[in-house]
Amino acid sequence: MIDALKYFKAECNEKKVERIANHHDHVRRALDAFKQMRNQEQTIDEITSKKSIPNLGAQVTTAVSLLKLFLQDVHDNEERMQIVQLQSLVERGVISDIAKRLQRMQKDLVRKKIGRDEALEGIKTMAKKYNAYYLNSEELRRETETEADIILSESFK
Repeated sequence: MIDALKYFKAECNEKKVERIANHHDHVRRALDAFKQMRNQEQTIDEITSKKSIPNLGAQVTTAVSLLKLFLQDVHDNEERMQIVQLQSLVERGVISDIAKRLQRMQKDLVRKKIGRDEALEGIKTMAKKYNAYYLNSEELRRETETEADIILSESFK
């Protein structure tokens, strides 16, 4: 990183050049692309870590299968990521209430007390609710990884 700072350092004799009109848009798109790549890496990490998970209890197995079933119906990347993260929390047993609520939702769905759309909305709501907890627990697991303090960007005409 320090080498990059030295490389991009402006010399005193360089003339000032105005930013191109789309500079901020380019930086925003680069950040979005970075976040998407990071989410994909996170999903891959979750999938590979699932192979090492021991046998799960009936409640957790039911909850995970329900999440996998509804994951196919979600097309928004953000919501999809949150549901994958919720599934990870269930498998790790971080908050036992999540598996219990999902199992109850599965029973209500089978008994037709709730519809499929209502169940999907309930899952999305839970995923959003516990998303912050997942992110905090991941930060604790990966203390060595930090957010970028400096973002170097360059726009070309």
